[in-house]
Order: sequence, then structure tokens, then C-alpha cells
Amino acid sequence: MIVLLDTGILGAVTHPRSHPESAGCKDWLIRISGAGLLPAVPEICDYELRRELVRAKAPGVQRLDQLRAELIFLPITSDVMLKAAELWALARAEGKSISDPASAWR
Repeated sequence: MIVLLDTGILGAVTHPRSHPESAGCKDWLIRISGAGLLPAVPEICDYELRRELVRAKAPGVQRLDQLRAELIFLPITSDVMLKAAELWALARAEGKSISDPASAWR
């Protein structure tokens, strides 16, 4: 089973300093990988994080590149975006909050 990593998780995992949230995310990533799950990086999340790391000239870019090489990388395609919209709508219909409700176009 593939587990999609969102921008927040990627940011925590690539953070150069060790703090509780970052360490917890790194441990979680190791655990799910060891449990046979397949962590995957959606290209849109790579983009969202990378643009901020590049802007800030942060060292996390190298770690992000490393993760991109180590994990499944899901490039943006029309099929991927259609599936993403479908999964987002399904999660919302089931009452799962995956983003700030105010951020959704109505």
C-alpha cells in the first residue's frame, strides 16, 4: 500500500535540526517503511516545499533530493490530478478534514 507524504511531513523529515516533531516524523517514516508500506512523494508536495527551501536557501533541499531518490516519486499527470481530486472529495464526504475548510473553493 502506498502512503502519500504531504508537504508538512516532508518539511519535518527534511528539517536540518532535530526537534520533537521532526524526530517523530522521521521515526514514523522509518516505521511505515519497515512495515511494508510504500511512502511516496507527490510532485506537487515536492514543489510546495522545494520553493520555500530554495527561497530561504535552506539546507533541507539536499535532504529533499535524497528522499526523492529513495522513495517513490509521483509526477504530476492529468490522471494523478483527477485521482487526487476524487480522493480529496471522498475524504471530505466522509467527514475527514484534510485541509482548512476555508481553503476550499465553494
